[in-house]
Amino acid sequence: MLHLGADPGAAPVDVSKELTDNALKDIVHNPGEGSPNLLLGNQFLQG
Repeated sequence: MLHLGADPGAAPVDVSKELTDNALKDIVHNPGEGSPNLLLGNQFLQG
């Protein structure tokens, strides 16, 4: 929702890519098999 607030015309695929590209990598300990080990962050939206 935060991303859509900043870019209301974004397509779902664009929102997904933006969130995935800006997630914090390798932060989660013991994420489980098949996990991408990404932690959602919103600091990139703050400019």
